[in-house]
Amino acid sequence: MKQNKMLWIAVAMVFSLFVFSVIVEADDDHHHRSNHYKYEYRDHDFYDDHDDYDDEEDDYKGQHIFKTKNSKEYWFKWSRIAEQPKEFEKLPINEEGEVLLKIENAEPIKINAIPSGSQLLVPLETVAKYLGATSTIYPNSEIIEITKGEKHLIVRNNSRVVYENMRKTPMQRPIIKQNNDYYIAISVLANGLGFEIKETVENNEIQLKG
Repeated sequence: MKQNKMLWIAVAMVFSLFVFSVIVEADDDHHHRSNHYKYEYRDHDFYDDHDDYDDEEDDYKGQHIFKTKNSKEYWFKWSRIAEQPKEFEKLPINEEGEVLLKIENAEPIKINAIPSGSQLLVPLETVAKYLGATSTIYPNSEIIEITKGEKHLIVRNNSRVVYENMRKTPMQRPIIKQNNDYYIAISVLANGLGFEIKETVENNEIQLKG
């Protein structure tokens, strides 16, 4: 009788440990998934509240950005001005097509480029990787996070807002999606990651320094 009682106690203890381990594992899995999606949903809500740059009285979160009615935009330099330009520098290409992109001490790569207003749009993931940055896409909200060292950019599809090191900053053209690739103005991506774009383009090659 005593042996049976001890056996039942042992079985009860094993069962309790099993249930506890299942609960812990489930909780850990929930925590992992929560962390994975927390950023996406949080920033999706943040963008919903703050992604409009069409308002002339918009608050730039303390960043002093000059607005001039006679401003000229350059495809190779990120002006960080929200207002649409009266004039802009001629783009290196007139229609969508293939161009070469080259940084110092590296082989050039071929990319598809899209002229859009005053800006030249390039595939975000491909160019970010070439520049040594990492990009993370959150598919539900279509928010894209780009990091390179201390440089940090957050953008969203169809938005003209970029959070540059968490400071709300305008860009001239919105992020677009084409053939499953997100496109961004090369001036925003390159300058935002610490690169300068050479003004002159020779042999269909855009050169970056940084």
